[in-house]
Amino acid sequence: DSKDQLIEQLTVQFERTTETIEEELAHFIAHLKLITISIFSSVTLIMIIVIELKFKLIAFIFHFLCIKNSDHMEFIPMRIVKIPSIRHEDQNSYDQPITLSYNPIIRSLNSSNP
Repeated sequence: DSKDQLIEQLTVQFERTTETIEEELAHFIAHLKLITISIFSSVTLIMIIVIELKFKLIAFIFHFLCIKNSDHMEFIPMRIVKIPSIRHEDQNSYDQPITLSYNPIIRSLNSSNP
């Protein structure tokens, strides 16, 4: 009798302990999943930011080298000269087109002088 009660008590206690351990293990696994997802998301975001910054740096260096090594020229019209038109006495002045010409000043884009 007492032997059966002791076995039954031990069995009940063992089942309670097993349930408690299973619950704790389930909570631990859920927390571990959340931590893993958070770490994975953070690492992915950091990698995307680093790759974007690398592309921006490469684009900046490439743009800088292209501007530095190119011979871009800038044409700035400075003096507009009116060329007189040939007019006949019998024609109205508005019939004759007015021809304009300009002499551009050519400057390099890399020069420091304005």
